[in-house]
Amino acid sequence: MEVGRLIAEVIAPFPLSRIYDCACGSGGLLIKARLVYERHNPTKLGQAPHLFGQEMNPTTFAMARMNMVLHGYTDARIAIGDTFRNPVFAASGAGLDTFDFVVANPMWNQDNYDETFYENDSWRRFGYGYRRARRRIGAGRSTSSHR
Repeated sequence: MEVGRLIAEVIAPFPLSRIYDCACGSGGLLIKARLVYERHNPTKLGQAPHLFGQEMNPTTFAMARMNMVLHGYTDARIAIGDTFRNPVFAASGAGLDTFDFVVANPMWNQDNYDETFYENDSWRRFGYGYRRARRRIGAGRSTSSHR
């Protein structure tokens, strides 16, 4: 079974639930969640989950919007921008929006964010911790072998 479909089956979206992907890429995880809902609830298509996503890459963002339209999910709200630095689904003074489910396959090379960023997050999202940067083994050493 494909990972995206597995995630969708595990969360088991319910009618009118709110599903968010903070690093939505081309929207695949959101689409899988809606497809799983439709398969399990064919008589409740009018109560389909609401889809929300944010993507920082302009090209991938455009693909996500296009994928939503191609699947007929024109009510999906896909935003462009860096979720870490500027979460779109939030209201100043009111905090971050809440969702019934959050799905994500985030990028792993997050070199744009150092420990200071996480420690000073104005939304206080990292109170339980964060992955510290790993040091590269052999940094500064030549990788060629000399005999």
